[in-house]
Amino acid sequence: AECPAVGYCQGLDMVVAFAFSVALESGLELAEAEAQTFALVSSLLELDCIRSWMEPPLIGLRTAASALAGLFSLRQPRLAAHLTSEGVGAEHLCLSWMQTLFSNCTPLPRAT
Repeated sequence: AECPAVGYCQGLDMVVAFAFSVALESGLELAEAEAQTFALVSSLLELDCIRSWMEPPLIGLRTAASALAGLFSLRQPRLAAHLTSEGVGAEHLCLSWMQTLFSNCTPLPRAT
C-alpha cells in the first residue's frame, strides 16, 4: 500500500470505484484504467488535507464535519435545534458524504 497508515477506510472504496469508472469511460484499457486510478488515489492520499479525512483518528474529517455543523446551526438554526433534540447532530448526517469525497452522491451525467 502506498499509504499504510490509512489502512482500511470506510468510504474509500466509493472514491476508487468512481475514479475507476471515469477512467474506463474515458476509453482507457483495463490495466491502464487500474494504474491511473491507483495513481490518482495515491496522489490524493499524499495530501495532508485529504489523508487526515481517511487516516485514524480522522482529525481532518472531524474538524470539517464540526465546522459544517456550526455553519448549519448559523444558517438553519431551527432545523439544527430539532436534529439536536432528536439526538442527531448535523455532523452525523454529513460524514458519509465527506468521507467519500461526495462520490457516493448521485452523479451528474458525464457524457456529452
